[in-house]
Amino acid sequence: FGRNIDTSVPTIELRASVNNTTVKTKISYSEKATEGLDVGYDIGNFDGSAFDVFTHLVDGSLANNFTHQSLPTSTMETTSIPLGVKADAGSEIEFVSKMIALPSGIEIYIEDRLLNEYVKLSETASYTVQLKEAVNGVGRFYLHTKSNSLTVPTFTLDDITIYNSKSTVFIEGIISQDFELVIYDLLGKVVYRGNHQGTGKNSIELPPMEQAVYVVQVRTEVGVKDKKILLKK
Repeated sequence: FGRNIDTSVPTIELRASVNNTTVKTKISYSEKATEGLDVGYDIGNFDGSAFDVFTHLVDGSLANNFTHQSLPTSTMETTSIPLGVKADAGSEIEFVSKMIALPSGIEIYIEDRLLNEYVKLSETASYTVQLKEAVNGVGRFYLHTKSNSLTVPTFTLDDITIYNSKSTVFIEGIISQDFELVIYDLLGKVVYRGNHQGTGKNSIELPPMEQAVYVVQVRTEVGVKDKKILLKK
């Protein structure tokens, strides 16, 4: 059970449609919410539908599916929300979003890590994907909320170069634009996340990590670029 959503509460309503069937999940923001389980505000999913959409808690403390998740207002632009889908192989899914009382200038993005796509959503701008295999869970799709930049990027994904020297990662080609650097281990766990402003050549010293191969992901206004690197001590 959970409280009804007030129209004055900042809320994202994400809708997913296949043929004539539409399902939805909601994320709301509150000063009282946490990234974990908030009893009375987070509403579990009953998992009774053959086609469904849901989220997982941002802090990863539970593996349950949620129809409604509450998050802290202060983390609106820094969290990646795991978005889960339950659908059959061959399904063509269209994602659209509705924004309720979100701060001015905030935009919603859906990230598809399998296809390496990062797309802005709205009631008129959607993201459509056809599933080659049946899915039931999280790990492929994520939701992000970011401020809408008024500046025009002066670079493309082809301009971005990623490399490292020991534990320092170098990002070249991003000029006067903010970007997010996310590093995953080969199991898909996030081991580093940080926001940076492009200087043309950024050098980012990483915290201590095990010597291993990692995936570096650079998220920008023009898209997402990945590269595998070997971190050495």
